Amino acid sequence: MIEIVEIVEDTIQGLTRPALCHGEDGNKYIVKGREAQNIGLKKEYICAHLGQKFGLPIPEFTLATFPNELLEFDTELIRRFGNGPCFASKYYPHLQEFDRSSYSQKNAQFFKDLFVFDYWIKNDDRNFVPENGGNPNLIVDSKREKIFVIDHNLAFDNDFELESFKHSHAGCKYWFDDQIALFNREAYEQKMSYALQGLEAFVDTMPEEWCEDIPGCFQTISDRLSLYDTEPFWRSIQ
Repeated sequence: MIEIVEIVEDTIQGLTRPALCHGEDGNKYIVKGREAQNIGLKKEYICAHLGQKFGLPIPEFTLATFPNELLEFDTELIRRFGNGPCFASKYYPHLQEFDRSSYSQKNAQFFKDLFVFDYWIKNDDRNFVPENGGNPNLIVDSKREKIFVIDHNLAFDNDFELESFKHSHAGCKYWFDDQIALFNREAYEQKMSYALQGLEAFVDTMPEEWCEDIPGCFQTISDRLSLYDTEPFWRSIQ
């Protein structure tokens, strides 16, 4: 856990209203607080951990707290970032929003992996159609050679729409255009099995404040994630 020493930019665009901040370790972070709600912060924390172990390029993350003296004269900031730890994702300079020019065949495997991962965690918040755009919650370097995966506060969606996901997810083109009959299911199952190892112990490191109003949440999430080794799970995206 780090302590925030400076709010560089009060508000960054987005429904969860994160802020760009300096941490006591000298790094900059994109910090999400109460606007994401406790359940959203919990999902960010769990999915960032799962995604990294799955093999996706997800920025380093940690918990962050704001000292009282940084917030005390601004009631809006107190409401957004006070009363407990927040979720902080490491900020990388010179990155920009994903757009159609970021699509490349050399990234085909990345998009396939991303499609499977978001399907696994039931995240329908990475929509992008090259002709119409969208917000895939991806950021890229200036040379379009490195893509980072961000934003998972809407994962484990109870209203997940499979058909919509299959047609609008940023990775659907690569998943369905290639010969998916030849995809290596065993390799993906190994990724998922590895990602789940130690998950309960990791969840125990979450702040108690995030869990008070969502009893039983971990068991529900765990039950959903365990479906990866069933036939219906894979049949739905073939």
